Amino acid sequence: MSLLLFFDDKHLLLRENLKRICAQPQLEAVYIDPVASTSAGFPSVVRDPKTGLYHMFYQGWLRGDKIVTLAAASKDGLHFQPRSTARQAGITAPVCDHQLLAEMDGELALVFEDHHAPEDKRLKALVAVYNRPQMQVKNILFTSGDGIHWILEEGVRWNTRGAEPGAGCFYCEATESYILTQRPDWGVRRICIAETRDWQHFSDPELVLQADALDEPLTETYGMPAFAYDGWYIGFLWLYQPPQERGPVKYWKGKVHSQLTYSVNGRHFQRALRQPFIGNGDPASPTWGMVFPSALYTDAEGNLVVAASACRYEHGHFADQGGGSIVFYRLRKDGFVALESTGGPGLLCTRGLLTAGGELEINIEAPYSEATCCIYTHGGIEPMPGYSHEDCIPFTGDSTKWVPSWKEGRTFSQLAGQVVYIEVKLNSGMLYSIRGQLTPMMVRDVDRYVKFGTIPDVRGFF
Repeated sequence: MSLLLFFDDKHLLLRENLKRICAQPQLEAVYIDPVASTSAGFPSVVRDPKTGLYHMFYQGWLRGDKIVTLAAASKDGLHFQPRSTARQAGITAPVCDHQLLAEMDGELALVFEDHHAPEDKRLKALVAVYNRPQMQVKNILFTSGDGIHWILEEGVRWNTRGAEPGAGCFYCEATESYILTQRPDWGVRRICIAETRDWQHFSDPELVLQADALDEPLTETYGMPAFAYDGWYIGFLWLYQPPQERGPVKYWKGKVHSQLTYSVNGRHFQRALRQPFIGNGDPASPTWGMVFPSALYTDAEGNLVVAASACRYEHGHFADQGGGSIVFYRLRKDGFVALESTGGPGLLCTRGLLTAGGELEINIEAPYSEATCCIYTHGGIEPMPGYSHEDCIPFTGDSTKWVPSWKEGRTFSQLAGQVVYIEVKLNSGMLYSIRGQLTPMMVRDVDRYVKFGTIPDVRGFF
C-alpha cells in the first residue's frame, strides 16, 4: 500500500482551487502526575500487543530539581493512570509506586518499540545522564521486554558526543537501519541524525535542520521527535522563541511550540507549512508557555493520537514553578495536512501511478457537496472510457477511505498493471490522502514502463 500525502505537490500534475492547510489536532485529555511536574515529561506511548493496554513512559521533576522516570497505563490510549512498576522492578526506596528506573542524574529521552528485536529487547529506553562537573552527557541505553524490568546495555552510547533529550527514533525501510533524531551536543539547539543497524554502533551526528531566515527572530530548533508513517517519516519540530532581551544565554522566558517536518528517506527532512502544528493556546491553556509533542500512535478507535508534555510557564521556569501536564490530541488518519477547496470546483490530478491492483482509498471530507473521481490514461489527457467524473458514483460525507466506483460496476481494481492519472474533484471540503497499490512515476519512468515494462525502485525518493 502506497500513501500520497500532500505536504508538497511532487506527486501532482494539477492543483486548482485547493489550498494547503496545516492540521488542527483536537485536545482530548490531560494527565497530571500525582507527585511530579511533567512540564518537560517527553512522553513515549507503546501499545502492548498481548493485553491491548497503552503504556506511557515519561519523566517528572520533584522538589530539589530531582528527575525521576515514571510509568502510566491506559485502556483507550487517552486516559492514563499511574502504573505500579517500582516494586516489581526491584527499585530500592522508590520515590513513588510508578517509578520506572532507579534514580540517576539524567533524563529519559524516549522509549522506542523495536519490532525487529528479540522480545526481551523489544523496548529501548534512551537516557541522557549528566556529568555536571565535567559539563558532559553520557547517552546510555536500557532494554526491556515488559516495560518494567530494564537492563543496561553496557558500553552502548546512542550519541557519540553527548546530548540531552529532544530525540526521536524510527526504523527506516529505505536505509534498512534505525535513525535517531537528536541534538549534536549538550545545549546545541540543532537537529541531527545518527544511524545504527545493531544498537551497538552509532554514526556521528549529521546536521539535518536548524533555524533559518524564515523563522521568527532568535528562534532555535529545540528538538524533533520523528516517526515512521506508512512510507513517510514525520517529525514534530520544537521551536523555541526566546524574548528579545540582552543576556548571556537564551534560556529564561520565551515559548516553545511545534511545526511539522517530513522526509521520504529518513535522512533529509523538510519543513512543512511554517505554521504551528501544536501551538501554545490561550493563557488558560495548559500549553500556554511550552508544549513538546513527542509521541504519535493510534488509539483504540483508530484515530491518531499525539501525546505532548506541556507547561503554562515560559522556558526556564518549569522546574522552579512546578506544575505541568501531559496532553493528548486526536488527529484523523493521515490528517497532517489537507487540501481545502477555496471555492468553485477544486481539482487535483496526480502524476502517473502504476497500479498493481486493489482498490483506491481516498481520505476526504465533503459533507456539503458531491465529490467525484476520474481516471485518465497515459499522459493525463483523456479520461479512460467509463472512468470519467460523470461516470463516477458521487460521494458526499466524511470518510478516511472512500473507495470510488463507477457506473456499470467498474472499479479501480480492474486497472491493474496500467499507468493511471487520478483526478479528484470537490466543490467544498478537504482532501487528506490517496492510498492504493501504487508506484509513483516521473515521465521517464512512465516511458520506460510503457516501452520495456521496467518498474522503478522508488524507495527513498518518493
